[in-house]
Amino acid sequence: MAQLYTHPFPVHVQLARHWLMDSLGLDVWTRTPNDMTSILPVIKIGGAPSGSINGYERGVSVDLDLFTKDQGSMDDLSQRVDLAMARLAGNGNAYGYVDDLTGGSFAAVDYGDPELLRYVATYSMTVRPLTSPTQ
Repeated sequence: MAQLYTHPFPVHVQLARHWLMDSLGLDVWTRTPNDMTSILPVIKIGGAPSGSINGYERGVSVDLDLFTKDQGSMDDLSQRVDLAMARLAGNGNAYGYVDDLTGGSFAAVDYGDPELLRYVATYSMTVRPLTSPTQ
C-alpha cells in the first residue's frame, strides 16, 4: 500500500517575495499600497490561479506588478526583477527551494492613473516539499 504524502510544500508567494526583497533591497508588497507615488518604485506580488502536483514536485505561479513614474525607471526595474527571478531557479531561501522557473515577460497594463506606469508578469515555479519524506 502506498504511503500518504504528508510533507508541506512551500508558501510560494513568501518564498518569491523574500527572495526579491533580499536580491533587490526593495520592499515587495502583498497588497497595493494606498499612496504609491511617495514610495515608488513599487513591486506587488500575489499568487496566480494555476498549478500542478506531480509526485514529489508542485507547479505554482506568482503574479508580479511593477509600478514606476517613467519608462526609464520601469525598464531598469523590470530588468532587475527579471534577473533576480531567473536566479531563483535552482536556488531558494528559508521559505523553500525552487527547482525550475519559467515566465517573466513583462507587459504594460493600464492602471487608470496617468501618473503611474504598471507592468505585469507571471512566473511559474516548480517547488519541492519543505522536508524530504522518510520511509
